[in-house]
Amino acid sequence: MSFWPVFSGIAVLFCITACASYPGDFDRFSEPHSSRFLPLLGNWLASRRGELVSDYEWSDDERSLRMSAFHFLGPAGARGKFSSLISELRLTRVLSSQGAVGASEFYYKSLNFPASRSSITIWTRLIDDIKIDISLIRLFIAILARVTDADFLRYENYLSSLSLNYSDVFDLHARISENNLLVSRVSISLASRIESYKYSINKARLEVPDFREFLAHQALSVLRERSLIFEEVLSFYNRMSFVPEEVCLALKVPEFPDYNFSNSGIACEFGRK
Repeated sequence: MSFWPVFSGIAVLFCITACASYPGDFDRFSEPHSSRFLPLLGNWLASRRGELVSDYEWSDDERSLRMSAFHFLGPAGARGKFSSLISELRLTRVLSSQGAVGASEFYYKSLNFPASRSSITIWTRLIDDIKIDISLIRLFIAILARVTDADFLRYENYLSSLSLNYSDVFDLHARISENNLLVSRVSISLASRIESYKYSINKARLEVPDFREFLAHQALSVLRERSLIFEEVLSFYNRMSFVPEEVCLALKVPEFPDYNFSNSGIACEFGRK
């Protein structure tokens, strides 16, 4: 019997009872408030899924990037403690990046709750949620630019190094992989949010038509335009994911004899000169 579902359940219960999150800017929860337990559990579960886990300390920008990513790893319009919990479990890697972040129908129902809510309130809340994400993604992209610059420098320094021990080779590629997977998770979550907003606009224009529909479409176009940057960033990380044979041999060290790289973002180039 696998033990990780049991530990995941424990983590959820622990976070529900122990995490004390408080609303921050835009009425969203400002940042995760877990103890060191969830990150440790998340790293262990990530390694079981074949994701790389680095022992390197986070840089200031990498830490800030994860705090910024927290806003995007939960369902659209996340304001409740449950949404905050989902974000935290994804941020700490207790939950994988696979699977839908939230159903579009669920988001629209949250806009229409309670049922007596006016049509003006529905459209205002929808537009506000989109504009909040525009503001938050701008900050995330600004921090991400510094992180990708640092990863490129890290990779260049690795290529120019005359000798590295196996632990440094592993941790270096693991950190690049971790940053890559974080960007991928935010990209997937943001795409899901855009679909939720699009669904809600199309639903509301039939159920509660209003001239504010134009403002909603306008805001959604800006958010969709902002999201295009992730294609370029993920392409950048993909160019660093192909490592030569000697690096793969260094990664396959005795401490990791059966390591599964299927979800690591690392692709070995065995046999290539």
